[in-house]
Amino acid sequence: MEIQVLTPAQADLITEYLGRTAGPALREMLRREISEGEVCIGAIHNGQVVGYTWISTTHAYLPGLSSIPIAVPLGQGWGWGHRTYTLLAYRGRGIHQALLARRNSYAKEAGLLRCANMTENDIALHNFLKGGCVVTGSYHDLRLLRRWRRTWSTGGVLERLTAPAP
Repeated sequence: MEIQVLTPAQADLITEYLGRTAGPALREMLRREISEGEVCIGAIHNGQVVGYTWISTTHAYLPGLSSIPIAVPLGQGWGWGHRTYTLLAYRGRGIHQALLARRNSYAKEAGLLRCANMTENDIALHNFLKGGCVVTGSYHDLRLLRRWRRTWSTGGVLERLTAPAP
């Protein structure tokens, strides 16, 4: 298994996207996003992307009305981790941890000071914490009479910024 930053051409290796079959239109959208500067880090096994995580350095994608994300501009030195996913057949093999480790190393290489993300998934939260993320707050939303809990976590890159000033 190889963990690497994907090129636009490698978007064709993504056969499943967030639990759905990735058809030609979806793969074209992913190719365009990568071409426009979004970073997709993928776990490639036997010519197929079996897991991925994305980093944006321009916008954070926050939940909006009707589950349509709202793009919020990021400040200098910020990265937004989003759309982390591992195919069901490959879960429990450490792929999520490997993707997060590569995402953190990419963030450091790119000179990002912080790489943050949100999740409402307890397993993902466990993996983020295990990978060195720090919970810095929470997000509560009331939609259709259901309460959703999202947790904001910040990547290990933040640790160097949270030390007390000398």
